[in-house]
Amino acid sequence: MSNSRRQPGPGPSRSDDAEMFDLAPVALWVEDFSGVKAQFAEWRRAGVTNLREYLRDDPERARQCAERIGLVKVNRRTLQLFEADDFDHLARNLHRVFRDDMLKTHGEELKQLWEGQRAFLSNTFNYTLSGQRLGGAAGGRQDVRGEARPLCAAGAGAPPRPQGSGLSPHYS
Repeated sequence: MSNSRRQPGPGPSRSDDAEMFDLAPVALWVEDFSGVKAQFAEWRRAGVTNLREYLRDDPERARQCAERIGLVKVNRRTLQLFEADDFDHLARNLHRVFRDDMLKTHGEELKQLWEGQRAFLSNTFNYTLSGQRLGGAAGGRQDVRGEARPLCAAGAGAPPRPQGSGLSPHYS
């Protein structure tokens, strides 16, 4: 046996990362929140200081934010779970995914981003394109440029993350 240490090889390539993303057994999304950030800027210019109260006063405002989320990339499991034929099919129908209960829980994610946190974690509910309600946890992180492009995961019918579960919205 040799006393020499094994030298680390090169890290995973971009194609390896892309393949791992696509083949992951959980639903993964990359979303563009730049439209949400623009909405926040408009509200701040209008004098809004407490987003939680502002959303509570008119729940339609959460829908406005949801409509400004852009879909950048999803994996195969996401397409299966949400019953989409392909990326474009899902992207065209986000209004059927982001609705009802999702809009109620979406406020916590929005509040965390409003307050400048670079990461968020929340309970969420979404809907398949056929209308089946799915529950789970969603999390995301802004990239190093400060552009809000969270990576989210949702479990098929998984129970939402319980309050006090020890999962922090400040993960790295």
